[in-house]
Amino acid sequence: MALQHIHLNAALTPKPRGKFASVDSGMVGISTFGLTPFWSTGFSGCVGLVMCGTGSWGALVHLNQSIQSGNKDLALALDVSARFVCSKMNIDRVTDVLIFYGDPGSNLGQSQNLNAHEIKRLLRCERVIDLRRTNDHATYGSDFVYVPARKTVYTDANGLALVATGFDEDDELVPKPNNADFPYKSDGEKAKLTPGLGHKGWFQVP
Repeated sequence: MALQHIHLNAALTPKPRGKFASVDSGMVGISTFGLTPFWSTGFSGCVGLVMCGTGSWGALVHLNQSIQSGNKDLALALDVSARFVCSKMNIDRVTDVLIFYGDPGSNLGQSQNLNAHEIKRLLRCERVIDLRRTNDHATYGSDFVYVPARKTVYTDANGLALVATGFDEDDELVPKPNNADFPYKSDGEKAKLTPGLGHKGWFQVP
């Protein structure tokens, strides 16, 4: 089953099962068995990346907005994100990728001419859903909820996907992130990725 995107115009029923985990800016969350929905938290110039493949697992990478400034490398961040997730799931490659950028900015998440075709080539995936803004209108709001068990990413026309999917603060699981150094290949690679990718750690949940 391919990853899908649903833009809600009304509250989702029934709400997804289980407690959700927040993946804040600079963090990576991996759901090993697809049992834990993810909330992206609100975006403020950041890039959201969802990845999945064969099976029910799923991952959400929240790239800090710094990844698009200075000497940072967004293409490298996408590549390293996919390699990291694949290493944790012991797989060769991801099959589906969704990229989200919900805030106004100088390049609207389009730096280095990374269109959907280039992302597919770079990550060797089969499908890309591109939800990056192309103008000043926030078509898909400023956050999303990813439910790996359903292979679905939900956005909301009213701007807050967490509420639209039926979750509240009592439904939140707060995993302890692994704050050990993210496995950058070199200091040079780390300089191109931080702050941006993994500088606040990563976690793995069921």
